[in-house]
Order: sequence, then structure tokens, then C-alpha cells
Amino acid sequence: MAVHDQHLRTVRRERVGASFGPGMVLGLAGTAGVVLSMFLPWRTGDVDASEIPFAMLWDRFAHSGPSLLIALIPIAAVIAIGSLLPGAAAARFVGGVAALVVGGLFAYQLHRNLDASTGLGDVLDIGFYLAVAGGLVALVSGLMPGAFTRRTTYERSDADADADRADVVDDDRARSV
Repeated sequence: MAVHDQHLRTVRRERVGASFGPGMVLGLAGTAGVVLSMFLPWRTGDVDASEIPFAMLWDRFAHSGPSLLIALIPIAAVIAIGSLLPGAAAARFVGGVAALVVGGLFAYQLHRNLDASTGLGDVLDIGFYLAVAGGLVALVSGLMPGAFTRRTTYERSDADADADRADVVDDDRARSV
């Protein structure tokens, strides 16, 4: 049987799949880093984020006021929302930048308070490093693709051949019964 152009048809198939892309997975890892940093010490002597005044980010002599959690909780929320919504890569990016800014300002002000014989690395603790690592991972995740993908495929098939195949299937079923 000859295939003619008038018997060819184009079939369009679309698939939309909900899956976690690499940006969303890394965003969740960044969120975990920032959230864990809230509960772990930022400075030697078991000084965690709830004991560090927020004003210390710009005033090295600050000793009271709201804690650093006033910045870390919204940052973690923004990164988490960006990680759970497929089109919110900008939220992950902005949250990562904000976490890095908080970590950088904290390290800068702490360094200004230290004497010449003490190094910054000697007084920083795991909470600080987790916040900065979480911010860096969230920033990178904001540059990666999100999740929902749409694939459209076009197939050309012979309408007569499809009908013949359907007949063959029907004949085989009839014989086996």
C-alpha cells in the first residue's frame, strides 16, 4: 500500500509533569541550612542567633534589642516558598543574597570587635557557617531551572496504517477467544 500525503496526519501530544527540579531541591537544602543555623551557636561560648542583637549588623556596640532571628526567620520563609513554588527562582535567589548579607555583616562587625591576637575563624561557630552555606546554596538554586516542564511532541502517522493496525489487533483478539 502506498502512503500518500493526504493520508498523513500530525498528532500533537502534550505532557505536563510535576516534578522537583534541581533548583527546588537545592532551595530546600538552603532552607534547611538557614533554619538549622537558628538553633545552633554562631559564636564560641554557645552564643546562638536568639542572643545576638539584630542591631549588631550595623552597630558593633549593640547589646540589646530584637535578636538576629528577626532577619533569619523571614529569610528562611522566602527561601522555603521559593523552593516549593516552581516558578519562584527569584525568591530563592533573593533569600540567598539576604542570608549572605546577614552573615557577611555579622562577620564584619564581629571582626571589628576582636583584638589583634584573635582571628575571626577562632570565634565563629557552626550556626554562622550553616547560615552562610545555606544562603550560598539558595543563591545558586535561584539560578537553576524550576520544576514544571511542558513537552510537546509532534508525530506523523499514516491514518490508513493506524486503521489497519487496529483491524489486526481486533482480528487477533477474535481468534484467541
